[in-house]
Amino acid sequence: MSKAGQRRVLFVVVATLIIAGLLVVRANVRRPVSRLANGTQLSLRGVTQGPTNTLFPGGRIDALIYQFISPKGIHVGPVNLAPAPPLSDDWRKPDGSPAFPTKAVIWIGHHGPTNLPLLPIPESKWFRDIRATLADETGEEWETRVTAGHQARQTTVRGLNAVTPWSFSSFPRRGKKLRFRIYSYGTNETWDTLADFSLANPAPGPYPVWTSPALPAVQTNGNLVVALVQLVSGRKSVPYYPGARQFTRAVFEVKEDGQVTTNWLPDRMEATDATGNEPWVPMVNFQATNQQVFYEMQAVGLSATEVWKLKTRFTKTGDHNAERTWTSPELPVTNDTIEPVSIKTNWQAGVLVLETSDHPFPGNLRLDLAPLPDNAVLRLDEFVDDRGRSVTYEAGSMDDSGFHVRWKIPAGAKWVRVTMRLAETRTLKFLAQPTRQ
Repeated sequence: MSKAGQRRVLFVVVATLIIAGLLVVRANVRRPVSRLANGTQLSLRGVTQGPTNTLFPGGRIDALIYQFISPKGIHVGPVNLAPAPPLSDDWRKPDGSPAFPTKAVIWIGHHGPTNLPLLPIPESKWFRDIRATLADETGEEWETRVTAGHQARQTTVRGLNAVTPWSFSSFPRRGKKLRFRIYSYGTNETWDTLADFSLANPAPGPYPVWTSPALPAVQTNGNLVVALVQLVSGRKSVPYYPGARQFTRAVFEVKEDGQVTTNWLPDRMEATDATGNEPWVPMVNFQATNQQVFYEMQAVGLSATEVWKLKTRFTKTGDHNAERTWTSPELPVTNDTIEPVSIKTNWQAGVLVLETSDHPFPGNLRLDLAPLPDNAVLRLDEFVDDRGRSVTYEAGSMDDSGFHVRWKIPAGAKWVRVTMRLAETRTLKFLAQPTRQ
């Protein structure tokens, strides 16, 4: 046999041994499994943590083949050992940087008959009726929710219907062990456990320990003096969603030029702790009551055992300065729909655009001011028709620079007119430890 033939035989033998070894290793991999009543099996496929989160659903062997041998796999005669493509769960800011650079992702595999639901709750109802938690050794649970249509990831791994990533921008980091659970809201109005897996903490520290003085905590920004007088964290029922959910309530006393006022409302808050947790802080409510203002959040994901750093934005209400107010011309209406319009004008050192659009749905009206002045937000002041009737919100989004909304026009309206107000904002930072409720 020639030397070239000997090399080919040696290559085949070595490759065959490698493939056999990899197959044995893969066959012996054991993952925690939870079996649901409908026959679906849930398995813990992996845990990732950091600014990028990537999973090879076939395991470490697939990762080695993909990274060091070939993404196309190993081919020896009729044998083909090809890795399944990696899955990614990375959130990005508009500038491309990681949105939550310290988050953790728990990857769950779903296995069962092809047409079997991934969970006993339809995916369209997961945000409302499914919740997942990470708990530390003390049993304190930190919750995450999922959004329909953005959760299940298809995979070619044999035996898996799909993989779902469960992202935690905040979780208990100081301990060595964590416990991951998935719950569904049952017909008996209780949370039923679907999966319960133990795992090593992917980011166990060590971390510094922050300290904070007793409340009230007072901060100043110009002529505004704000005192954080109460910070409470716990669980309670919130509108539109079943069962008790995590919440936090921050109460402030605001003084402007030395006088107590409720004209400055807290409408945005960020919260962090000493371990690097940076949770998403969805707002439930903010308003004024009894000469104080408050901001209430749900699913904060920070522990009451930690000191929190709060960054709170206050926006001024009731300021109708003519120079900071813009009113559109009369916008003609036909058959209760605003006729096509395109307005572009210079205002407040920026360009204000008002136009109709059929995206993402017919009858949409978009208004945007760019660039937005520093320390200011654009707010809807009034939207009325020719008879003074209010134009009401139907669907769409509003943000600091305007809106992208479908509006419900009063029946028989001939025209509508929108008035926007540029509201002043101030941002203050507080350090405090919440009380538990």
